[in-house]
Amino acid sequence: TSIVNHMRATVAAGSLGVTRRLLEDTLHYTAIARQQAGQPVAALSPVKETLAKLEAYHYVLEALVYNLSGLFDGGVQAPSLVAAIAKAWSSELVNELAADAGQLFGGAGIMMETDVTRLRGDVRALTVLEPNEIIFSRVIPHEALSDLERDVWRRGHTMLSEWTVPEGSPLADDVAAVKQAARSLDEAGRILS
Repeated sequence: TSIVNHMRATVAAGSLGVTRRLLEDTLHYTAIARQQAGQPVAALSPVKETLAKLEAYHYVLEALVYNLSGLFDGGVQAPSLVAAIAKAWSSELVNELAADAGQLFGGAGIMMETDVTRLRGDVRALTVLEPNEIIFSRVIPHEALSDLERDVWRRGHTMLSEWTVPEGSPLADDVAAVKQAARSLDEAGRILS
């Protein structure tokens, strides 16, 4: 899973780079190169909204990639849930943002060979590399449930170890048996891992 997690992180980081390039090229084109009625199209409200969306999603994607990188740098062995979310979400997002950027280029985004045109075609492969349908339907639920299971086990174990019953209580033997079973399961888990 380490190789898969690194591949997912690479897709997310690549999506971040493409998103940055889309943002820079689209800002330049709409603020300088493309004019309408004597003014840059970047002055139009719908264009401003799309540019704001590009900037906001770039920021969020950057935070996600840095978070995932920090997990790797911090020595987390298998940040599988975050890596899966980062890969699936970033590759879907960069496709959407490339389409939005292409819209702002108008006919030039289709007819001319621009970086945005090329990137629109290139980013399609990111959702196919490891199909996002599989990540969303199998990987993320599995990883989330595994994390939840570990958390529930840890909390349950803590609660169980702190559980006391008054001496002479009819539950005393049952609580002792449950605690012994938990110790046996812990021991088995240590042996198997």
